[in-house]
Amino acid sequence: MVLTRFLISVPTALLVIGLTSPSWADFKTGVQAYGRGDYRTALNEFRPLADQGQAQAQDYLGQMYANGQGVPQDHVEAIRWLSLAAEQSLPIAQYHLGLMYQKGRGVPQHYAQAARWYRLAADHGHVAARASLGLLYLDGLGVPQSYEEAKHWLHLAAGQGNALAQLQLGNLYKDGRGVREDYVQAHMWFTLAALQGLKEASTLRDALAQRMTRRQIAEAQQLAREIVPRQWTWTVDMNGDTIVTISDVQGWIEWAFYYPGDLAIHHFLLPNRRLAQFFELTPLSYQGKLSFIVSLGLWGLLGILLSRSRRAVKRISAGWRRRRRMSGDRKRKEVASLTGPAGS
Repeated sequence: MVLTRFLISVPTALLVIGLTSPSWADFKTGVQAYGRGDYRTALNEFRPLADQGQAQAQDYLGQMYANGQGVPQDHVEAIRWLSLAAEQSLPIAQYHLGLMYQKGRGVPQHYAQAARWYRLAADHGHVAARASLGLLYLDGLGVPQSYEEAKHWLHLAAGQGNALAQLQLGNLYKDGRGVREDYVQAHMWFTLAALQGLKEASTLRDALAQRMTRRQIAEAQQLAREIVPRQWTWTVDMNGDTIVTISDVQGWIEWAFYYPGDLAIHHFLLPNRRLAQFFELTPLSYQGKLSFIVSLGLWGLLGILLSRSRRAVKRISAGWRRRRRMSGDRKRKEVASLTGPAGS
């Protein structure tokens, strides 16, 4: 079954993602309880849903067993639940399962299996999985060592704002591994990683600056200033004529709940009411994190995704633009404080 137009009713959409209204209410209650540290309530809400095969609940339950939250820590049980969710193509569960294989928790350490699950999640755009896969290629763990492949995956993750990927990508440019040596690019990526609190990135950037000209430093600083607002908005280009499958729809909505950095999904329709050609995934403030998305409620989220009302979409768009502009202004100020005036 395919959808050539994404103008479907809310009840249909609820069936598409496997969350009927009652189960959504239970899941929402579980997520809210988990967020405030009430693991007993979260467990009571997630377990019945997980037993029914609901992938998101299975992932939460797996994480609770992995971390000993509300249950005795049990990595084997964590693997069981994460595997069930991952096999349903839930990217966050695929990433979590890869992490368990990489660390040897609940299973013998197996880098090839870690790489396999990371790749599946990375192919769906999961930023942490992309960074982790890049690091495996960098070190040749579970995959053939390849600076080119490492650069590919690290660049994708770095562009989505992953600080560790930005740091390692800066190192590749600094040393000319898998890419042409480029101090300007290295300085820029180190700056972006330092902005997120990586002290190692600050140290590497300052040391690199001693080998750069004033013009190169100014160029790197300007690039950082330009990239900061953009890296917090990841736009997925869609072709309006592309066949959209049920799994596509499920994946987009799952991104709204699970994407690292707590991204809210914003969908707007074209004037002719065709499937929108862009999804804008805009990071929210780390204050509130997932609770903001949960407080929006699935009805509100689907209202954004499915609304045929151009007036409503216009209001939603304006609100997101204001949020993004304010976030961009804050980040530019932080970059300026880290880099100093251009050319300094």
